Amino acid sequence: MELNIVEQVASTLRRAAEHRRLVPYQQFHALFDPMDPLSSRYAALEKAVALLAGKSGVDYGALLSLANGLAGKEFYLRFRRNRFDDYLAVMGSQMH
Repeated sequence: MELNIVEQVASTLRRAAEHRRLVPYQQFHALFDPMDPLSSRYAALEKAVALLAGKSGVDYGALLSLANGLAGKEFYLRFRRNRFDDYLAVMGSQMH
C-alpha cells in the first residue's frame, strides 16, 4: 500500500477535525483509484487513523458519514470496538 494514499486519507481526516466537519464516504472513496478494492481502502483508513491517533487514541475514522450527514454502520462498529462501555450505555446490553 502506498504511503501517499495513507497520508492523503490522514490529511483529509485531520482537516475535517480541524474544521469540525465530517468526511462523506463519497469523498473518502474519491481519494482512491476506482479499481482499488474496498479492503485496501479500509486498510488505508486504519493506517491513517493510527497515524493520527498517536498517544491520544482519538478515532478519526468516526468522522466518516453517509451522504445525509448521519453516521453509518462503520461508526457504530468503531464505537463498539473502541469504547465498548460507552457503547453499552448508549445502545443497551443486548448483543446480536
